[in-house]
Amino acid sequence: MITLIIALLTYLVVILLSNYLIIYGRRRFFYMVIIGFLLKWLIEEIIMALPVSGAELRGIGYIIPGLIANEMKRQGIFPTLYSLAIVAVLVRLILLLFLKG
Repeated sequence: MITLIIALLTYLVVILLSNYLIIYGRRRFFYMVIIGFLLKWLIEEIIMALPVSGAELRGIGYIIPGLIANEMKRQGIFPTLYSLAIVAVLVRLILLLFLKG
């Protein structure tokens, strides 16, 4: 869940920046990845300062939020979230099949 929150924040920050900067193509991808990286780092630092910090509060990777945010810009927020949900369920089922069965 933290990864999706970071991706949404990254998407919104880049949209706001695009009002003031020329952001498209490779530049947009660069900004998405860098801002996703920085937000992930910042949120990890905040979570580590909390007395209760478990694996549930950690995001997946430093580059993944930027990639998800870039896809949100390309194909829309809801189609990206739907495809992520489908892939997450399939990965979970495959893991259950091979690790438990």
